[in-house]
Amino acid sequence: AMVGPRAMAVASMVVAAILARADGNPAAPKDGPAMKMLVCDACNAVMGWLAKDVKFLVETGKMWKPKDLRDRIGISCGDPMLPTGAMRDACGYLMADYNEGIARDVALRWTEGSEEFEEDIVPREFCEKLGVCKEGHKTLNHQISFAERKEKDLKWEKEQKAKDAKRKPKKKSKQDDEEEEEEEP
Repeated sequence: AMVGPRAMAVASMVVAAILARADGNPAAPKDGPAMKMLVCDACNAVMGWLAKDVKFLVETGKMWKPKDLRDRIGISCGDPMLPTGAMRDACGYLMADYNEGIARDVALRWTEGSEEFEEDIVPREFCEKLGVCKEGHKTLNHQISFAERKEKDLKWEKEQKAKDAKRKPKKKSKQDDEEEEEEEP
């Protein structure tokens, strides 16, 4: 799908907000709202990938050793599907602050007696429970998609109004005809 100009503008504003710093330093502030949004997006992406691996392990009755689990989590930010730049920075922040929590909660999937035993990982719920994302968080992709839909709807509405205006040329009313006749001597 092509990205429309409005969606591109939204994405550009978000990226500019992430990268803009008063001191000119291109690194985004870790605690800034834009970076928090990207850390949440990174969590959803990482947990989406991990969820597939964990599901396979659970279904085959296997599990990672604690060191292997930590290593697997640690390489998540190097996944080629993860965009470079600010998103990689966000993933680094995610790993620095939440890698132990991620490992602990993933390991519960193969820990008999735990509430999460053999449950699938749902990235959004997982990241909210971990405290990375707030409930109702809208991802960057969701915001771009929403902007594209809105742009498309506005374009369609404008086209409809133009079509309607062409279809209905202004007709003179009887009153207008009578007024013209009165004006002529």
